[in-house]
Amino acid sequence: MPGLLNMASADQIDLALATDIAAGTIKAFSLEAEESTRVADVLALAASATNSDIAGIGEAMKYVAPVSQALKIDLEQTAAAFGALSDANIKGSQAGTVLRAGLARLANPAKSARKVMDSLGFSAFDAQGNMVPLYEMIGRLQKGTEKLSDKDRSAAIATIFGQEAMSGFLALMEQGPERLKGFRGIAKLARCS
Repeated sequence: MPGLLNMASADQIDLALATDIAAGTIKAFSLEAEESTRVADVLALAASATNSDIAGIGEAMKYVAPVSQALKIDLEQTAAAFGALSDANIKGSQAGTVLRAGLARLANPAKSARKVMDSLGFSAFDAQGNMVPLYEMIGRLQKGTEKLSDKDRSAAIATIFGQEAMSGFLALMEQGPERLKGFRGIAKLARCS
């Protein structure tokens, strides 16, 4: 309860909405109810450290949390991505849709996307077939596209992630892997305190 109260007061939302957002996030990530403080802390941190709010993050979670959970992308990574997207003015359901579409395309790339990924030397998965952390994925994308012109980089990202998700993944690349990694580290520290 204290975590939920802190989350509600951090964003000046009522306790019922804060509870609904936390409960939905807990279920979507297959977490235990005992993790409500962790969820509340991560969401509150994402809202306070970025240009987002808890209601918008909750809305985004509805779209991407099941995909994140299936690909073993934890709550902290997902919240970090939402914060970075919000800082690029991609918020709420739009942020959730962008991440869901892009991650789904990585999980089952079209033939044209696979061809572009191979030409860039880019893979979002490790040798065991597990998705790498989001910050590492963004770093790999930056490295693979660093010698491309702006036009070719945008075309490559559109082919890999689709038109709908292109803007979000370009924004994540612009902010860089350290932004995502740094937020994730802060969130993990907050959860341990």
